[in-house]
Amino acid sequence: MGYRHFDKNDLNVSYPFSYGHSYTEFAYSDMLAVVENDSIKVIHKVTNTGNRAGKYVTQIYVAKPDSAIDRPNQELKAFAKTGLLDPGASQEFTFNVSVSELSYWDEKGSQWAVEPGDYIISAGASSRDIRSSVSVGIKK
Repeated sequence: MGYRHFDKNDLNVSYPFSYGHSYTEFAYSDMLAVVENDSIKVIHKVTNTGNRAGKYVTQIYVAKPDSAIDRPNQELKAFAKTGLLDPGASQEFTFNVSVSELSYWDEKGSQWAVEPGDYIISAGASSRDIRSSVSVGIKK
């Protein structure tokens, strides 16, 4: 069940997935997601906007809000940690999420299938702290 129950029922949790504190602040910018071949290329920048040096974990989530399939509100697909960023310093991330990772088991066709349509690609500090989102269309 995990966090999916809380997300589906719009319930708060005490400690969301990847919840934590830092002695500095981070901001997101320049988010872009494009479909290239059978992959979604996600690019975004993380900047230390605080007064102290620090490290940060950024997470990439995928959602299909109008899905005809019963699926989680969002699914973690990638994550990475910055190096030690001094105040004002930035680090750019590039993630590749395979389109096949969006698939579900189609019982009628007895095969894995990707639901076509628009997907929301989000970057955040935790499952409940989404900082930036973009939409991509999948045609499969």
